[in-house]
Amino acid sequence: MIRTGQLSAVVLAALLLISTASAQSSRRSRGQMIISRALALSIEPVREELDIDAGQAQAIDQVIASWEKERRQARPDRSAFTFLTPEEKKELREKLAQEAAEISRRADSRVAELLKPAQLQRLDEMILQAKLQLTPVAALRDTLELSAEQEQRLQEVEQEIAKEQGRLRTRILEMVSSGKRDRNEIGRLVRETQQAAAEMALAVITEEQKQLLERLQGAPMKVDLWRIMMGGNRRNHSRERSAGSSKTPPADTSAGDQAEGK
Repeated sequence: MIRTGQLSAVVLAALLLISTASAQSSRRSRGQMIISRALALSIEPVREELDIDAGQAQAIDQVIASWEKERRQARPDRSAFTFLTPEEKKELREKLAQEAAEISRRADSRVAELLKPAQLQRLDEMILQAKLQLTPVAALRDTLELSAEQEQRLQEVEQEIAKEQGRLRTRILEMVSSGKRDRNEIGRLVRETQQAAAEMALAVITEEQKQLLERLQGAPMKVDLWRIMMGGNRRNHSRERSAGSSKTPPADTSAGDQAEGK
């Protein structure tokens, strides 16, 4: 068994990315990745692309600090799950995921008030691009009106994605256990798997729906999303974060998963 302390930051980021991206079958799924405006604006290159000025940055920092504080306060202790039945755990995870989503929605609303209309539009375009790369099935469900047949096909795609993500997770852990921790190689494997997942999901929708997605995404973003998700340039806003810690999670996942240590 590999201990968490033995894993490098890039390996942990890759495993978290895999686990959250593969749990996208429901908006309240365990491990559902929430790519929110607040999360996006905690990424320095995103601010640079949006041309956020000093006054906006200060106000955004305050919103994000409050958002992170609320997330921590809403996160139960791991012991909360200890004596629960599987069904009770599922119910608690769903409740916590709903609370986390509501916290993010409030923060996103506050952030929107601080941005110029053009900045807000561009931010939402960038977020859609990120969702299509990281959680493509959820992105399609959130953005498009899907037919019953398309929904059925997406459920099948989800099952295949979950299998691929499981195989990738096993391969990465095998690499680590054998002493191979090549950041570039792990990043390549994750990128290729996520790209394949996006292609499978997009194959379900019509050409007209694809054209709509293209319009909603705007121009390709300049931000190197993969470098950031694999441990790149994130800001540290929380004054209450322990001294010496400058890292924040690579993605905003449900409080239930974090409480269970998953």
